[in-house]
Parts: sequence; structure tokens; C-alpha cells
Amino acid sequence: MTFPTLTAPASWRVQWRSLERGGWEAGRGGRKVGSVRRERGVYVASTPRGRTVGEFDSLPEALEAVGRGPLAPMEPTRVWTALLLSVNVAMVASLAAIATALFT
Repeated sequence: MTFPTLTAPASWRVQWRSLERGGWEAGRGGRKVGSVRRERGVYVASTPRGRTVGEFDSLPEALEAVGRGPLAPMEPTRVWTALLLSVNVAMVASLAAIATALFT
């Protein structure tokens, strides 16, 4: 049995450009996804809003950290928030359906 090979669309691929000496910016689908700059002998990876993702000894490690950022798993607190929101929306929809059935 063979499985098809899945290839990410071009819009999902991270494209890098050099801003200045020691600075790089990553873009995906026309949107900025992060940057890497060299400071104090290490490579500092950051989000589009400037939040530091981490400090790395090598440029490839820093580039990889920024490249996987937007597609990385959600933080646990966000997962719980999304789960609770989904449950609450389902409860409101169920109550609305019951009220409609009872009072019409």
C-alpha cells in the first residue's frame, strides 16, 4: 500500500529576506511571520510583534524556530479557552432549539 505525498502549498512556505547585516525577516503568503537578528554572539528569533521566541547558537536553529511558529501547536491555555467557548456555544444553541420547540 502506498500513501500519497502531501506537499505544502507555496503560500505556506516561509520565505526569508535579509534586511541588513545580521538581520533577517520571514514571510509566509505575503505576511510577516517573524525575524531573526544577531545580538551578542547569538541569534535571537522573534514573532512579528517583536516577542522573543528564543536565543540560538546557530542561524539554522533560529530560522527553524521562526518558520514553525505560526503552525506550531496552540498553547494549553488557548486550547482550554477554545474548548470552553465551543461548549458554551453548543449549550446556547441547544437551549435556543429547545425553547423554540417548546414555545412555537
